[in-house]
Amino acid sequence: MKKKLFPILPVIVLASLVFSQCKKDTPNPPVVEAEKVVVNNDLPQLNSRVNYIQEPIFSSVGNKSDQVDYTWYYVAEVTSPVFNGELLSASHVDIIDNKAYVAYNKQGSVYMGGVEVIDLENPAYPTIITQMLFDGNDVNAVAADVDGSNEYRKVYLAMSSFKKGAVVRQLTTQDGQFTDEFTDISLSKSLGNGTISASANGIATTQDYVYVSSGKTHGGSFQISKADLSVVNYDEYSAAKYVVVNGINTGDKQVTLTTGDNSQLHIYQVGPNFNETTFDIGPIYHQNVDQPYYGKSAMHMDAGSNDCFVSLGKFGMKAFNVETGNVSFYSPANMLTSGNTNGLTKDDLFVYLANGADGLFIGRMPDGGGELIPVQVWDMNESGASANLVKATNDWLFVAKGGGGFKILRRIPNSIYPPICDWDSIGVPECVEPYEICDELQGHLEMALPERVNAYENHPEYFLNDNYEIELDEDASLSMVFISEGAGFHNTVGYYSYSTNNPPTSADDLQASMHIVFANASAEHSGGGLHTGDMVNIPEQFSAGTTVGFFMLANAWADGTITEGLYQHYTIPEFNYHGLQQHITLYDSVCGSVVVGIEDILSDRGDKDFNDIVFQVLIDPETAFNHDRVVQIPPQ
Repeated sequence: MKKKLFPILPVIVLASLVFSQCKKDTPNPPVVEAEKVVVNNDLPQLNSRVNYIQEPIFSSVGNKSDQVDYTWYYVAEVTSPVFNGELLSASHVDIIDNKAYVAYNKQGSVYMGGVEVIDLENPAYPTIITQMLFDGNDVNAVAADVDGSNEYRKVYLAMSSFKKGAVVRQLTTQDGQFTDEFTDISLSKSLGNGTISASANGIATTQDYVYVSSGKTHGGSFQISKADLSVVNYDEYSAAKYVVVNGINTGDKQVTLTTGDNSQLHIYQVGPNFNETTFDIGPIYHQNVDQPYYGKSAMHMDAGSNDCFVSLGKFGMKAFNVETGNVSFYSPANMLTSGNTNGLTKDDLFVYLANGADGLFIGRMPDGGGELIPVQVWDMNESGASANLVKATNDWLFVAKGGGGFKILRRIPNSIYPPICDWDSIGVPECVEPYEICDELQGHLEMALPERVNAYENHPEYFLNDNYEIELDEDASLSMVFISEGAGFHNTVGYYSYSTNNPPTSADDLQASMHIVFANASAEHSGGGLHTGDMVNIPEQFSAGTTVGFFMLANAWADGTITEGLYQHYTIPEFNYHGLQQHITLYDSVCGSVVVGIEDILSDRGDKDFNDIVFQVLIDPETAFNHDRVVQIPPQ
């Protein structure tokens, strides 16, 4: 082991770089043309690889609703890109400021990789916004700079180069998209004497430094100055596998993992001093694989925490206190059958373990330390699928499978809104009563809101009226009557109320008055059990000067549990995603009926027909609401 302060100048590269190409582990590579680098900002082409699932996943451990107040949704699957005719594999993910940075490499003997940025702003539709692919380099890990912003951010890649071995590449995004400039730093030059470190495999950033782990035989921990990209310190040892930090400032901790029969944690202080403390943590290797000592490993540390969570292959997971070396948390002894804990991550409440063939394990940490409490296991429902890496932040969760792309999950709170009454196993309210709707109403609605016809284009006048809710001029009682449903989701619908003279300023102001009416607003033979004319009486009596509005929780019905939904719609457009109008309130003058139509898909997408859920509002007395305020049908 040795430590050095050895400035290494980076190489700044534009669109291409001339060097030799080889197969992995080939000693005499042939000379070929310059490295091919492609920046792709074609959003339709990039997002053709995204398949939106948007369904809840369920537990094989137990009833999740008895244990936690969250449900995980399988939001989307992203297939890997193809470059030069070769299918890449997702290798690592970093998430910061509602952007996910996904690294790719090529399994086998070919060197090839890249990185993409996923925009997570939309709660149900994550989208790929930029991509850079290149040959000659596998990308093993990615770290987005903590100092950056969505307007300008540097991105660092830990790579294996066919010619130079371990390399760090610095990229730049401007307004969320990659530029074609990059800078390479060869870690092998730091070792001297012609020694080549084969692979940079872990990377993390702090305020002033980039920290990198590198292996296999030669490598160790490297500290790179962000100011000039010089290697200012390194500690040489073999089998370094991953690097993590618990903060970005001087005095915080940086930890490097080495694997094998005698695995260790190498702990350093962030800053100019590179003094080391080492703890032995036992063996790390993988079962049921051809190369048990070359499997994936990962670590996680929360900001300011001394607990370092480590994936241990066939031995599951343990969290070590980096001050004492003691074990603080560990995975259940019976968690693994044939798989290995390849990756792990943690959010504010849960620990996630990528357990290979045993799928994704979700657990809670017990108070005071000890064995994780099982919450949910997701087997990914695919033949041959293998959970190889996992990354979480806030509500988002990325899971990569072996030999392919990755899956995007989202943690969603279960609903706290009280129901009007209980519901049965398919979400039909137990207090439902029959109501006979006006004979002409269905026909009028089919003309007003025809199926798969864009209402913005067909009836632009509907959107000139900004009266969406029921403003009561007298004391009144209300009922809601289900008319029809044509949604792809299993949505939840309810109502809220507020003083007309004291309107809410945000959706948070509505929560205390929100009540669920239709737990699963889906018709019979459409994922639910509602029929036209099913009526629920609202027991609340509303006084004059009250406004009643309505809300929808998108796909919130989750096999008997109601969640907050992928997103929420309110009859106040300003409270919706991007201020989009998702409801139309109509008055049928022939039938004397007040009707609300909902577009359940975010109305910057979908067919915009506003008939995905349609219900009638009964107001007693009818004179309590001036129906002339809302859109009139049929046209006068």
